[in-house]
Amino acid sequence: MQIYYSECVLQYIEQALARRVRELDDQLPLPPGLLGRLHFKRFRTYYKKSENSRVSYQNCSKIVRFILVAKLLNDSGWEVQESLDPELEVGHSRELYWIWNEKSAMLKYVSETNPFSSEYFAWLDIGAIRHSRWNGRVLMQNLPEEAGILLLQVGEFEDSELVLKDGLSHSDFFQKNRIGGGMIGGSAESVRIWADLFYKTIKRYFSLNRFGGKDQSVMATTCLESDVCLLLDGSPAHPWFYNEPRWFRLQNYYLGDLSQQPSRMNLSAVKRTL
Repeated sequence: MQIYYSECVLQYIEQALARRVRELDDQLPLPPGLLGRLHFKRFRTYYKKSENSRVSYQNCSKIVRFILVAKLLNDSGWEVQESLDPELEVGHSRELYWIWNEKSAMLKYVSETNPFSSEYFAWLDIGAIRHSRWNGRVLMQNLPEEAGILLLQVGEFEDSELVLKDGLSHSDFFQKNRIGGGMIGGSAESVRIWADLFYKTIKRYFSLNRFGGKDQSVMATTCLESDVCLLLDGSPAHPWFYNEPRWFRLQNYYLGDLSQQPSRMNLSAVKRTL
C-alpha cells in the first residue's frame, strides 16, 4: 500500500495534538515538555521511515485547504461548537473537530496531486488497524463496481430520517451514529463531488448553530441529500448479544474478504422527498 503524506499534514496534526499534550504534561509526574517531545519524535520517525510513503515539503502557507475547517469560524464560533458538544469533558476540542472534518479536504488534495498516478483514493484513520492479521497484505484489492464514495453504515436510518424537505435533511444526528468516519474511498471525481457537498453541508450546520464538530453527523446528512454515497453494512451482526457496529468492515471489503456489495443511498429513488 502506497501512502502519501504532506509535510503540512504532519505539522497540522502535530499542532492540533500539542494543546492536549500540554494539558497532560501538567497532570503527569514527568519533566515539563517530556511527553510532547517523546510523542512527536515517535510520530515523525514512524511516518518518515516507511518504504512505501512519500513526504512532500511544500510551502505550507500556500496549502490553505489544510486549515479549511479551522477558518470556517472565528474563536467565538468555535466556542459555541465546543459548548454544544456533550463529550467535551472526555477530551474533545475544536482541534479534534478540525482533524475529523479535514479528512475530505486532505483526500481531495491527494486525489488532485495524485503522486502515485492512482485511479482510486482512500482515507484510513490511523486507529482503524489495531492488529497484525493484515500484515503483508495489499489493502486495496477489491473496489466498488459503481462510482461513488464508499462509506461504512454503522446504524440503520430511521424512517423519519429518510425524509427531505425541499431537498434538505432536517434530521438530527447529534448523538446518533449512522455513518462511520474511519475510512472514505472513491475515484478522483467522486472525491471531488463528495468534498464539495460535505463542506457545503458543514457550513449550513454552522450557520444554523448545529453541532458540526463530529464528522459522522455531517457525513450522514451529506449522504441523505445526495446520491454520491455507497454504503456497506457495518451494523451490529448480533445486536441481542453484542450491540456494537462492525467498525472495521470496510477494510475486509477492500481486502476482498466479503462477497457483500455496497448499496447506493438515493432518497429521490425511493420517493421520500417532500
